[in-house]
Amino acid sequence: MNYPMKSGVNSDFLPDLQFQSEIPDSISLAICIPACNELSLIPVIQSLKSCIPQKGTLVSIAINASDSADNSVKNTNETAFLELKKFIQKDIPWFAIDLCLYNQLPDKKSGVGLARRLAMDRACTHLKSESSSGILCGLDADCTVKNNYCTELFQFFKMNPEIYAASIYFEHPEPEDRKLNSAIYLYEMHLRYLKNALQWCGYPWYYHTVGSSMAVRARIYLENGGMNTRKAGEDFYFLHKFMPMGFGEITGTTVFPEARYSDRVPFGTGRSMLEMRNNSAEKQSYNFEIFKELKLFFLHISENKSLKIKELETEINPVLFEFLWNQGIPKAWEEAVKNTSNEKLALRRFYKWFSGFWIIRCLHFLRDNLYPDVEVEKAVNDFLSELDIPNVKPLTVLRLLDQKKEIPQ
Repeated sequence: MNYPMKSGVNSDFLPDLQFQSEIPDSISLAICIPACNELSLIPVIQSLKSCIPQKGTLVSIAINASDSADNSVKNTNETAFLELKKFIQKDIPWFAIDLCLYNQLPDKKSGVGLARRLAMDRACTHLKSESSSGILCGLDADCTVKNNYCTELFQFFKMNPEIYAASIYFEHPEPEDRKLNSAIYLYEMHLRYLKNALQWCGYPWYYHTVGSSMAVRARIYLENGGMNTRKAGEDFYFLHKFMPMGFGEITGTTVFPEARYSDRVPFGTGRSMLEMRNNSAEKQSYNFEIFKELKLFFLHISENKSLKIKELETEINPVLFEFLWNQGIPKAWEEAVKNTSNEKLALRRFYKWFSGFWIIRCLHFLRDNLYPDVEVEKAVNDFLSELDIPNVKPLTVLRLLDQKKEIPQ
């Protein structure tokens, strides 16, 4: 049976195999999981089964592979599909399930972005369409979650009607493999350092953009074109689209993504683990001096609403000014001031333009032309020293900062 798609929802690809448990009419929370070449999907389902039940929950799974994928990948996908179907039929979860196998997606489009879109688009056919209460959550097949995951997500959006999308707090469990444990420790420290350093320097779109720990209102998802189909970085571009609208952080629950080696995408957790293993090198990160330079720029933007280009040239590092000038950023600020009626709207307009794409380009320019990367532990130590925070356990400190918890002195 083919299920109808709502207007604006992608319906180009139909599953090769599909299975649904009984899906009620009152779905309000959908957990959307892409999966490719996963030996088993039972662990993530068992983790969700252990959660405190939240009425109206659906789990939408898109097992996927490209048309040209190795037969071993397609066979693994089909085995995982049949195994999970049998598991669900034997021990029906408290939530509804929509399970699909797409083993012949076109090479040009196949990837994690399309897989997320397929899972989220199908979920939209079941979510409440008459209100903004329907929530789509991104999770991955290698994750487990804290047992309050479903209830916390539902309550967060219920209590924060002005929030349209959010990142969800995550922690990587410690793997038994010593090298992998060291690698994931450094990689997670890099992610948290980048997020907190951007927040410290005054950039408003500093949030984590991790596909396995994100959520968005279904209505906003549909109104803004849904998930992109990038083969990597889909989560970054997806979440940055919603940040100027109303964005938040869900810190009352936790997603636990598995630390593992992977070469399926050109960057991200798995790729970083692989590179550190193969190169036997310490994880590098942005020199903290970069964020000090950016802080001066954002400070002048926020405090001097009549700022002119030439005034900016004398106030910030000339290398940074060169980048800003060449990219037209000072002019964009002047136009934001000129075309808005007050300072708050000017800042809003400017930062909507100065998106996450621009901040990454800016970081890379300063790295390549002024402050080369340093070992992540040095970068974090410099950052925490600036905050006058003890850094005996730097990752623990960064986790506490992300959770907005008090840091023991």
